[in-house]
Amino acid sequence: MDDGIEKLESVAQHALDWGRDNKVEFEISKTEVLVFSKRRKVLQASKEVAIRIGEEEFAIKQGATKWLGFWLDPKLSFKTHVTKRLTSAKAVLQRIKSLSGSHGGLRMRLMRRVVVAAVNSIALYGAEVWWRGQQDRAKRLQLLLNSQARAITGLLPSTPVSTLLSAACLPRAEELLDYRQRRFAVRALAAPQDHPTHQLLPGNFRMGQLHRHEGARERLSSVGWLDPDKTHRTLGGRLAQQVAKVVTYDTEYGFGLLEKVVTPPMSLEPSRGDRNCTLQRTSAEQAEALTLFVASADARDENKPFGAGVAWFDRDYWRTRATPLGRYLTTIDAELFAISSAAREAGLILRKQEVRHVDIVSASRGALAAVNGATLWMSPLVGDTVSQTKQMRSKGCTSRLVLVTDDEDIEGMSAARIAATRAARRQPRQLRSASLAYVQQSVRETKPTVAKMNKFLGDSKKSATARYLQLKSGHAVTGVHLFRMKKAQDTRCWWCGSRQQSVNHLMFKCREWRRECESMLSTLASKKTTISARMDGQDLETLFGEASIETVLRFIESTSVGKRVEAYDAQRIVLKIAGQEIPDRHIPTAGIKQWMASAVDTQLNQLFHTQFHQIDEWDVELLDRDIDEDWGG
Repeated sequence: MDDGIEKLESVAQHALDWGRDNKVEFEISKTEVLVFSKRRKVLQASKEVAIRIGEEEFAIKQGATKWLGFWLDPKLSFKTHVTKRLTSAKAVLQRIKSLSGSHGGLRMRLMRRVVVAAVNSIALYGAEVWWRGQQDRAKRLQLLLNSQARAITGLLPSTPVSTLLSAACLPRAEELLDYRQRRFAVRALAAPQDHPTHQLLPGNFRMGQLHRHEGARERLSSVGWLDPDKTHRTLGGRLAQQVAKVVTYDTEYGFGLLEKVVTPPMSLEPSRGDRNCTLQRTSAEQAEALTLFVASADARDENKPFGAGVAWFDRDYWRTRATPLGRYLTTIDAELFAISSAAREAGLILRKQEVRHVDIVSASRGALAAVNGATLWMSPLVGDTVSQTKQMRSKGCTSRLVLVTDDEDIEGMSAARIAATRAARRQPRQLRSASLAYVQQSVRETKPTVAKMNKFLGDSKKSATARYLQLKSGHAVTGVHLFRMKKAQDTRCWWCGSRQQSVNHLMFKCREWRRECESMLSTLASKKTTISARMDGQDLETLFGEASIETVLRFIESTSVGKRVEAYDAQRIVLKIAGQEIPDRHIPTAGIKQWMASAVDTQLNQLFHTQFHQIDEWDVELLDRDIDEDWGG
């Protein structure tokens, strides 16, 4: 501790001296001193010491400090950071909820975009660093995702989590955290080799297990990342572990990392007229120009490698070069190797005969774009191509890449494809290490799978969509569900007086919505979606299938199925059962109260004994209060 304080004071004094010499003034009073350690003794000792900077003394801060959006605590456990980020995300979600609810608002597709963009970006900030499989943090994030799903869909709190997340098209917390950390590991792996983030990864992970036996002078890397069941202590080890879990590759050879090459790349030729002239340049009479055709092929099997082929016309026949490649590649990698082989072959031909111009013809737009867009740091395959180009230019030979399409009948391309297919059947000799494109593709395939949102659900009114999803899940505003949740005294249907108001009853058998139901079934029949006369659970599954979504949504929009009964609806039902005339919806508040006073008489009381549960003073008081709230009385 004492040595550390002396070093800090020395560094601070050096900064002050530099500022004095360069006329820069520091605001010393804003200085904060932090100590990071896992040892309790060190943290205890830090409470009793102070650091002197200039004329002021500063005690070591004991709590967490915010730095670039990160809350750093003395033990670097990130507990404070996780708590504050989740709290901020919950506050944002609470404000966003007002934009959409089960009664209306933003449509579900737009609501999902807003929630994911605004809430997840806050909650998951820095998750790549602190995530190491902690179940308590995953549970807290899962609760936030559940709240997001309810805000998106309008489903009830009693809905199962699996149904909730599937309807909102959201992944589970652990899958989301793992995938986010895995993507960060790929970005670190694809960074330049002198980048600090890249150097976090273990050396024997980046360059292979053989790296330690090839005279490497860096410190020996840990091999703990090879054990998928054990969480590695260091951040670099955890990132390597995430990649090793999902990417199949040869750990002895590592990955094909970016290399530093300072050379301008070859140019991509877009002119079709020049390309046609180039393709005709295959005879020995045009000795000053050379055209090489490249192609790649795979063995259509995960356990077999790729192959690369190069073909060029020499005197009276086609000559080819076939190279078997490794299996941990992509098609673009194989095409890049074929282009590199063609450039190398052109260099060998230059030694034997005089050539002023070389054209390399390929059908891979992605490979040509990778070569044309080469930067300071590039893949080894692009770097080799650029290096060969530089050597050809030094000998006075120009080069060009030419793009063709697969459907063009070109003899040279056919010869190159045959050579590549033949090479793919042999044991690999080149590119034993996994390419970065292959790693990126493998990691993208592990993205948490979520159900694709149906276009009718995503673009329909939120009130109808919410009721549809509630009825489909079975956790809806029905007599059966409310009675099960102890929110109702019985399971009777408040629309038609039936003894049991279930989802099946509302969708098929409720007398109140008889005409709308018949219209819905007729529309489904015209679309060849058959509902049997039994109208049982199997028919209900058919009704909520993908093919019937649009029709069922129209039915729900035209009815009040899945809604709570309001004061006017209760009045309407009672009058209908009593055989009286139903008043207009825009009835004055005084008229409603007058009707309510006359409704609780002996005749209606007996009616409710037979049709509903008996009305008592509490029911009347509650209904009267609802009328006051709805009509402003």
